[in-house]
Amino acid sequence: MNWRAIPFFRLTLPFIAGIWLASGQEVTLYPIGLFAFPVLFGLLWFLWQRRTRFQSRWMFGAVLSLFLFLFGYQTTALHHEFNRPFHFKKDLADENYVAGVIHRLRPGENSMRLLLKVEHLGSNPDSLRPRTGFLLAYLDLDDQSRLLSYGDRVLVKGRIRPIDPPRNPKTFDFAWYMHLSNTHFNIRADSLSWEKLNTQPSRGILALTDQLRQRCIAILRKHLPSDNEFAVGAALILGYKDEISQEVTNAYVNTGAMHVLAVSGMHVGIVYLCLSALFGLLKVKNPHWKFVKMLLLLAGVWGFAVLTGAAASALRAAAMFSFVIVGQSLDRQPNIYNTFAASAFLLLCVNPYLLFDIGFQLSYLAVFGIVYFQPIIYRFWYIENKVGDYFWKLSAVSLAAQITTLPISLLYFHQFPLYFWLSGLVVVPISGFVLMGGMALFVLDAIPLIGWLLGQAVYWLVWITNASIFLIQQIPGGVITGIWLSAAAAILLYGAIAALTGAFEFRRFRWILVALACFVGVAGLHTWREWQNQNRRQVVVYHLPGHTAIDLVDGKKITSLADGDLEASRINFAAGNYRLFTGVAKFASLNVDTTTLLTAPNWFFHRGLLQFYGFKMAIVRQPMALQKAADRIAVDCLLLSNNVRADLEDLLQIFDCKQILFDASSSYRRVERWKAACLRKGIPFHDIREEGAFIRDL
Repeated sequence: MNWRAIPFFRLTLPFIAGIWLASGQEVTLYPIGLFAFPVLFGLLWFLWQRRTRFQSRWMFGAVLSLFLFLFGYQTTALHHEFNRPFHFKKDLADENYVAGVIHRLRPGENSMRLLLKVEHLGSNPDSLRPRTGFLLAYLDLDDQSRLLSYGDRVLVKGRIRPIDPPRNPKTFDFAWYMHLSNTHFNIRADSLSWEKLNTQPSRGILALTDQLRQRCIAILRKHLPSDNEFAVGAALILGYKDEISQEVTNAYVNTGAMHVLAVSGMHVGIVYLCLSALFGLLKVKNPHWKFVKMLLLLAGVWGFAVLTGAAASALRAAAMFSFVIVGQSLDRQPNIYNTFAASAFLLLCVNPYLLFDIGFQLSYLAVFGIVYFQPIIYRFWYIENKVGDYFWKLSAVSLAAQITTLPISLLYFHQFPLYFWLSGLVVVPISGFVLMGGMALFVLDAIPLIGWLLGQAVYWLVWITNASIFLIQQIPGGVITGIWLSAAAAILLYGAIAALTGAFEFRRFRWILVALACFVGVAGLHTWREWQNQNRRQVVVYHLPGHTAIDLVDGKKITSLADGDLEASRINFAAGNYRLFTGVAKFASLNVDTTTLLTAPNWFFHRGLLQFYGFKMAIVRQPMALQKAADRIAVDCLLLSNNVRADLEDLLQIFDCKQILFDASSSYRRVERWKAACLRKGIPFHDIREEGAFIRDL
């Protein structure tokens, strides 16, 4: 790899560092901006000095890197919605009226989730003022909300609140996820608290694109009648994933084929090749045709990316192919590494938060792995048979992508599918035909016989894909689960991969030593975490609306106390990641309502009274009879749950407690009364609904 041939790769690194520093915080614009101006003038001075001595060139590089670092920082600050003028954050009241345009919408089980681009906000309909920002709105799911579509204007009444941070340890951070969409507030409204403002259909490129997308979805729904085939076909062709069932998702995840359900470089590449072949049939001798062809190709590639939902992987591919298209129009062949670095730089200039998008990270890492490692892996085995050689090429692509995506995949998904290479041999070739067939179907659907034949072909190709994935999933030992990799360990693994690559590239033994040091670091981190897990003693009361769930963590053994109505999927969503983090090897579950007496070496439970090592807790889920003050039971914590009808004054005649807990199974009003009584008595309390899970280290 020649570093001089990839200047954008070097320029992107300090730019990314600036974005990373500014992310996740409300940064101040002006001081850092004022500091950037002298740096810019210094850079211009160095550019003017064309005869700078060779020994002083490092100064130019240092100043340029500093400028790009500050540019990344400033770009991120400017992108944050709080730094934009007239943001609605400054005008929030107990109740607001907000008018906005629907930017995205997604139906759920009980609500319609809208992403609104705010236009006006006020305390009543007559005091609306122009404001900016994005707002997440939840409307009751009914016939009226189902009729909403992209571009509609709505007026919503309610209380605007910040999006809640995660309430349980190690769980999915929805607030951070929405932060990457520059959205930090939400509002909830019933069917009487909102109305649609406009009756005219929305106009504009994005509105027309959404209408076209809905038309394409309707065509697929007509020709793919079964649920699984429609869900996979719509995801593969259009990036529409709203109707993929959990069963299908698990099958594709466990076989390492989930990437085909995200519109990526392969999809954009097929569109580019089809358009290039189509335009190649036109024998135009006009000298301006090359320029017109370039514009048409760019429009086709970016139009497809927008049509499929503008996912990070699709944007990456569209940006990369844009550089390829422009290079070919100028009769130049750009360096592939420089091309994808330039595309990343371009996308991050527009939206710096893409840097933290999982799809963006996986997409670029996979492309780098395929470009660099696939030729190396492919040369290991020469196959004369063309069919065998084709499948070996596909396997080499899968292996190359896994090399660069493995650490980050383990970091985010905590599992590794062993048969990714097998699913790739089936899914990748078929998905290309599905995409081309789907594109042709959208154009030729109106022709009765041809449209029907194309629909049948697409249906059976998707059916074969699903059947193959479900068959591969049945092979024993197909996925390794329960992997917990820290961010530090992932960085060390990438360091080891980079060092081994350096050893291969430069034939230097010292790179082997660096790789070994990285592996030793990973082993050390694993050993330290194992020691922590073996010695962890905790009581964890989780946040689960309407339910009670308690984990007693004793080393790698966990005993769970939960109410009988709690579904396994809900407790796994709330506690699964933390249980994985603790390295649980043995697990037992008890019903807190029906278990009357149970003893174990280190804990005891009897009718709501719990002792775990030296920690004592009383769990009150039903009204209790009063006892005399002399008989008060000494406990560390008193947990009030199940919306129990109990007066705190009466409970304090039964229990002598140091702290009172309120979980999320009680009503807001009842908890507020309990909290007021605690304040009068001077007793510390922990409201799990507002403060998140209660964790006590023993």
